[in-house]
Parts: sequence; structure tokens; C-alpha cells
Amino acid sequence: MSHQAHIMAQKGNFMGLFYIMPVSHEEGDRVEVRPLATDKQAKQLVLKSYGPPMIFWFYLMAIVSAMFFLFLAIYDPMMKMMAGTDTINRWLAFTVFALFIVLFISLLCFYFYEKRLIKLQDKLEIEHRLFGVKVWKSIYELKGVGTFKTEHFLEGATVARQSNDASLRAFHNQGHFHLFAELKNSNKILIDRHSRRADLEKMAQFLAQY
Repeated sequence: MSHQAHIMAQKGNFMGLFYIMPVSHEEGDRVEVRPLATDKQAKQLVLKSYGPPMIFWFYLMAIVSAMFFLFLAIYDPMMKMMAGTDTINRWLAFTVFALFIVLFISLLCFYFYEKRLIKLQDKLEIEHRLFGVKVWKSIYELKGVGTFKTEHFLEGATVARQSNDASLRAFHNQGHFHLFAELKNSNKILIDRHSRRADLEKMAQFLAQY
């Protein structure tokens, strides 16, 4: 992998291992095929990422509960500080309240994030949504309909891997796989990443059909 592709991989899809993308028509409402209004014969493929696994919603409940009780514990002292005449204390209390708000909103954004891949012939759109609202979209012109490539990525070997001890094989850093698309300008963009090569190759074949 080139240095430029490595940088784009790190910036473009830092949560690809957490938000899983569908790879076939059988995956319900996560896949949509849209006929174009201008050309009924042309069809646009839309892939929508899955949300976090169910267990993470229990983590969210636990975190929010802890934040709520912590907020109750500091509410009265903070309100007294805000009602006082000391400017530093008032700003300190305001900062603490703002921190709670930012943390809560950030948590919700993390859980209600969705990525969409929209493919039509040699055009690929990558959308990022929060709470169902599109906040960012990138449009790329591909080199061809099916110019996708899967590459293995290993950022660094663990101590267990470097030791070459067979008894520590379970602790080896196996890395993961990146799915790239080649653009007309010969650059590569990261589409998704996954711990299983087979799933990325299925997605590449799926995207190449449209």
C-alpha cells in the first residue's frame, strides 16, 4: 500500500470495523435499489451501514445512568458557583455543565451514525449521516465499474507475534482488510474495512453489479 493510500485509509474510514456494511440483496432494509427518474433502465445501489451491536446499547444505558447520577451529585454545588460573584467559579461551573452536554451529544452521535454507499456505474457517493440527516457527502468518479481491490493491513506486530511462540498464537495481531476503489485520476479511496476478507470481496462484487 502506498503512503498516500495509507493516509486516506486512516482518515477516511476510522470506524469501518465497527459499522458493518451489507454485502447482498438479502439484508433487508440495509440495501436499496433505486431506478433513476431520468432513466428507468439504470438502477442505483444504496448500501446502509448497520448500527452498533445490541450489547453496546446496554453500554450506552450504563454510561448515561452513571452520567445522570454524577450530574445530580454536582448539580447543587455547581448552581451555587454559578449564582456567586466569582467569575472564575462561574466559568468553571459553566464549563462542567457544557462538558456533560458535549459528552451526551457525542455518545448519541456515535450510536446514531450511518454510512451510505451509493453506486451507479462509474459514480460512487459516500454519505455520512447523524440521526438520519446527511451531514457530509463525497462523490467520486471510478476508473471503471468494478475497480475494487482488497488489501491486508497490519499496523504493527504485537510482542506475541514478534516472539514466534506457538503458544501465544491466539494473541497475535492478525490485522484486518481494506477495500479500496481506484479513481480515474489513479488515486485510491478507502470504501470499507473488515476483519474478514470474504465479506469485503462480496461487497466489491455486489457494488460492481451496478
